[in-house]
Amino acid sequence: MPSPVLYLSLLAVLSYSGGIISYFMGRASTRIHAVHEYMEVKMAKHLKNARKWGGFLIVVGAILPLPFAISSMAAGMIKYPFKNYLLFGLMRFLRFAIYGAAIFSLV
Repeated sequence: MPSPVLYLSLLAVLSYSGGIISYFMGRASTRIHAVHEYMEVKMAKHLKNARKWGGFLIVVGAILPLPFAISSMAAGMIKYPFKNYLLFGLMRFLRFAIYGAAIFSLV
């Protein structure tokens, strides 16, 4: 490729954008009555901890090979503040930078 950094940057932006879409899918899923009831009634105790540690969940999902979409959807479902989600989600770019440095230094 003539400009691999450009393609890697494009992949990072697409991945970050996909996470944002997943966040809103998680928010929308709580409008389903059965999901909302399950989250607020049966998982009330766990939601308190999830809201407390939500930033950590997002950072782990952004950096590790775990699916970022799942952690983004979970953040949306617990109604984690969107501005904080965007801030912690920026770690996704760090992951792509590390992978790019590793791949391009090997070649």
